[in-house]
Amino acid sequence: MLQKELEIRTQGRDYDLQSIDAARRQQHESLKKIAQLEGECQRLHSMVRKRLPGLAAIAKMKNEVDQSARATTTLRTTFSMAPMSSRSVAPMLSRPMKPMTAWPTTPRRASEFETCMAKLCMIEDENKALKQTLAKRDVKLQFVQMTLYGPDFHNK
Repeated sequence: MLQKELEIRTQGRDYDLQSIDAARRQQHESLKKIAQLEGECQRLHSMVRKRLPGLAAIAKMKNEVDQSARATTTLRTTFSMAPMSSRSVAPMLSRPMKPMTAWPTTPRRASEFETCMAKLCMIEDENKALKQTLAKRDVKLQFVQMTLYGPDFHNK
């Protein structure tokens, strides 16, 4: 009877350790994504600040924005922004675990995780706003070029 209780407690401890390990890995992945998005955000800030003359530069800028949009789409497909309670860490683990223990068990870890997720969402929103601003400036630049140089300049 004591042996059985000891096995149950050991198994519970193992599940808790797996849960902590999974939360730590997920937090590490989130931090990497945050760093990547912050880098992309800085790059977009610098692109918006620059004045790039000519159609070749505009085409280059469009390509860069498209590439960053593809990268963001890839991030979104690999990391769903669903609510915490509906997600499961189990697919990320090499060994199966119970869904109840898939998230941080301590309130401190849960709040750290929530903070990282909130920061990730804010950075993604900022990137989206920067891309929209860049697109608006692109349209304005094309309009100015059309008015200054005529419609033939844009088609060259």
